[in-house]
Amino acid sequence: MAGAWSSRAYPYVADALIISPFLADTLGNAFNFYNTFDATDDVLHFLNWILLVAGITLLLLRTYLRPLAAWALAYGIGAAAIIWWETAEWAVQKAGTAGLDLTYGDTIGDLVLSSTGGAIGAALAVWWSRSRVANLSASPTFP
Repeated sequence: MAGAWSSRAYPYVADALIISPFLADTLGNAFNFYNTFDATDDVLHFLNWILLVAGITLLLLRTYLRPLAAWALAYGIGAAAIIWWETAEWAVQKAGTAGLDLTYGDTIGDLVLSSTGGAIGAALAVWWSRSRVANLSASPTFP
């Protein structure tokens, strides 16, 4: 099993996609976007899960999984991730942290935006992977 992973090129695109949401969130906090622009949280929940789940999907497509199975598993991982993320936010607020201003509506909105973004991200990764393979196989080879 280790041989199969070591013989392949490092998955730079998947790596960048998985790291990007954390960078976007950090930059949003560093530049005070969350307090300056009301839509920041919603936009980042949607976009970050597109990126995160797309990266997970690309990694899963490197295994024996077929595209639909990789899409479904990545979408499920993304859904579980947002459920636990929102649970952690709730626990932090219950512990007495001020300033989160979490409401039921905000939590449901975050769950819907993130899981929808995850479904789209997984679909985009499957599409990109398939189009990349098709383009590589259609390219002429030169000796």
